Amino acid sequence: MSSDILMLHVRFAPDGGVVEISERPTSNSAQAWFDWISLNAPDAYSSAFRWAGSVPYSS
Repeated sequence: MSSDILMLHVRFAPDGGVVEISERPTSNSAQAWFDWISLNAPDAYSSAFRWAGSVPYSS
């Protein structure tokens, strides 16, 4: 298994919900994909800016 850096682009609604997120499976909503990443890779998140981050991706 290789580990690569994958930067996800996320757009948030004013209420904090996820409106759009890149690299998501078509079967998941934007919020469901964000929730899955948050639950399954919480220690892998690295903030690129105050409001952005990246998660290592294993393929």
